[in-house]
Amino acid sequence: MLNNILKKALPAAAALGTLACSTGAMAGPAIGFLDPKNGGSVVYTDLWTNNTDTALATGFIANKNVPPNAPYETGLVGQMRLSTMNYQGDPVLNDFGIGTVGREITQVIKLTELVTNQTSGQFAKADFGLPAQQTIDIDPTTAGKQQFAWYYDTYNNGDQSKANPNTATGYNGSGGGVLMASGHITKNISSFAAAGTVGTGSFDLTFVFDYVNDTLLDIKTNNIYGFRITGTTNIPPAFNPANMWDGTATASGLKLKVDSSFEFLAVPEPGSLALVGLAMGGLGVTTFGRRRNKKA
Repeated sequence: MLNNILKKALPAAAALGTLACSTGAMAGPAIGFLDPKNGGSVVYTDLWTNNTDTALATGFIANKNVPPNAPYETGLVGQMRLSTMNYQGDPVLNDFGIGTVGREITQVIKLTELVTNQTSGQFAKADFGLPAQQTIDIDPTTAGKQQFAWYYDTYNNGDQSKANPNTATGYNGSGGGVLMASGHITKNISSFAAAGTVGTGSFDLTFVFDYVNDTLLDIKTNNIYGFRITGTTNIPPAFNPANMWDGTATASGLKLKVDSSFEFLAVPEPGSLALVGLAMGGLGVTTFGRRRNKKA
């Protein structure tokens, strides 16, 4: 009887296994970039990578131990310039900021972090997380409070555009910049070790879109709702602007050199969820049917 049950159940289990394998083999969720440089032709990409960029931690207290001291809030200001769009492991667009006139995409971040654990000393180590009271709003034209924004601009050698985070006037420079998207943070798992005025560490942040400019981005086709940004922070070698995009002087906090990449988050399609349910349902009906026949 066990063999009969297995014969009935295995096809449904195999279907479920096939679904899991095929899902795992697929590329990550892809976001569409409607490339203005090529007349608005859409390019779907599942990973964005950045140039080496700058962030600034403000309000960090190096000589504090948490616990026994209570957790406290610090600020983070970041500016990151896109270098490459990838799809299934290969570069799709990689001429950002190259040539006389190219593409520029910049992300700016400004948020509050909660120091959840910290040891003091010459190399103060701290872990950051949420919840923290987000009082900052990068995009006041959109409901709620947004802690990140993406801008698109045309790259011109020598200009001071919003996509040039290496200048004090980069964010409000002559290049203008078109708002592509904005949103709010939902997850933060970060840490760094501070030594003097610099810090090194890693971060894992999740953001959800509140606004998307659909003339530049397509999030609807693949049900994209947000993105995850991961990377490391290190000691800045030469990239050391005097001020951040919002005007904050870098001398007022801990300077961080940022290397990062973006992966996109999608709501599962109803069809794939239904298929999983059908496979599981097949297992349940088969087993129940055999038990019922045995009782009869």
